[in-house]
Amino acid sequence: MKLVAYSILLLLLVGCNSAKVIFEEHRSVGDDMTWKSSEPITFEIEVKENKHPYEMAVAIRYADGFPFNKVPIQMTETSPQGESVRRDFEIMIQPRPGEYLGEKGFDIIDLEQIIDTEKEFTTFGKYTYTLVPVDNDEHGFPLIMEIGLVLKDTAKH
Repeated sequence: MKLVAYSILLLLLVGCNSAKVIFEEHRSVGDDMTWKSSEPITFEIEVKENKHPYEMAVAIRYADGFPFNKVPIQMTETSPQGESVRRDFEIMIQPRPGEYLGEKGFDIIDLEQIIDTEKEFTTFGKYTYTLVPVDNDEHGFPLIMEIGLVLKDTAKH
C-alpha cells in the first residue's frame, strides 16, 4: 500500500513540475575542447508568441578535471529591430575544488544554469544571442565541449 501511495505522489510531483521546452540548441566549441573569447557561440530564437515570461538557461557540457571554479560569460541579445543588450553572468562549475556541478556520466558533465526566470520578449521575430567567455588571457577555458541555450515555458497550463 505504501508503494502505491509513494508512486502516486511521485507522479503528481513530476506532473506539476514539468516545463515545456520552447527552444534548445547546443553548439560544439571545437575539436580542441577549449572555449576562447575569440570564438563566440551564437543562437537564434524565432519568437512567435509572447503571452508570458519564460525561463532561460545556459547549458555547458564539460569534462571532469575542469580547472576553474566558474566560467564568466558575456551574452549579447539582439532583438528583431537590431537593438542590442549586453549581460554578464557566471556559470558556477566547482563550488569547492573537485566538487563538480551537473549531471555526470563517466567523465562528461552536463550542467544547466537558469540565467533568467522572467524572460520577456517584447516583439515577435528573430532574437540572436551571442555568448562569449570572459577569459583573462588568450588560453580560454579548457575541457568545455558544448555550450547550449534553453528556453522553457514554465506557465501552469
